[in-house]
Amino acid sequence: MKRPVQAKNLVELGYLHDEPHSKDELDGCLSLAEGFLQVARNDRFDVRVRYLNAYEAVFQIATAGLRAMNLRPSQKAGSRAQSIQALAWTLDVEKAVMPILIHANRERAETTYRKTGQVVPGRQEIAALVATAEGILELAKRRLPRDDRE
Repeated sequence: MKRPVQAKNLVELGYLHDEPHSKDELDGCLSLAEGFLQVARNDRFDVRVRYLNAYEAVFQIATAGLRAMNLRPSQKAGSRAQSIQALAWTLDVEKAVMPILIHANRERAETTYRKTGQVVPGRQEIAALVATAEGILELAKRRLPRDDRE
């Protein structure tokens, strides 16, 4: 996959690292995303658990898109947000769904790092994030190279 200018900028800023992906890594990321989505769809789990699992599914898909370009998210603060926003150019995700993903990243950061209060998403928020993640996962399965063909 050809890298856009945004990729070079994110590497220079330290949000991404250049690193060739290993065999089975893309499929592994997508498999993890499917597992996170199974939990996110399950009403028996707490709403926060479901929401965070839907978010993690999106992040795994974003990571797969980056890895296909031989990029890896760094540990730098903000790299998850940058990785998720990169879905716009790694998988050509529609701009209309980006606000849902950006909101999910903000909610996750609020819950995980700031501890100003647990974010309690509503059923509609969970449903929107799960549906968005499912759509992006299907897109990734169609557009990303399969590891077993390399």
